[in-house]
Amino acid sequence: MALAELKAEYFYCVDNKLWEQLVTLFTPDATFRGTGFRAEGPHDFVDKTAAVFEQVHSSHYGFQPTFSLVEGDGSLVQGRWAMQDFLTWDPQYASLPGITVDGAYAFHGFGYYEDTYRLDVSRWKISSMRLIRTRFDVVTSGVKIRSFQPHREQQSTSFE
Repeated sequence: MALAELKAEYFYCVDNKLWEQLVTLFTPDATFRGTGFRAEGPHDFVDKTAAVFEQVHSSHYGFQPTFSLVEGDGSLVQGRWAMQDFLTWDPQYASLPGITVDGAYAFHGFGYYEDTYRLDVSRWKISSMRLIRTRFDVVTSGVKIRSFQPHREQQSTSFE
């Protein structure tokens, strides 16, 4: 599986809640960092993601990838993807961690994924993933959009 197809499969699995399939896309020692999020190993990542997304509908998009070889033998590659995601939920039954805006029912996010990929026998897998948010738009029941632009190194999810 080539790198672009691997990332597309990642987005597909997350958006369709295919948790068992999602686990297979990572190396056993994969690490994950993101806005207010950390996980060690694919099962920890999938368990935490599944818990957050239980009552959430999501659409993830990755585009404009760049790749660079890390090791001379071609078995380790770094990639960066521009990303957007759009998440919706019923505010009576769910919310996203850190979103404390009254009446919030949707989230439109922007940023980048910084990934490391390792060739595992004959298949590429994700060995690290870091999500960097550059902008959050929270949609509320009053159809008012509240934008937040966190500093690149600041990983806060507070929307107060």
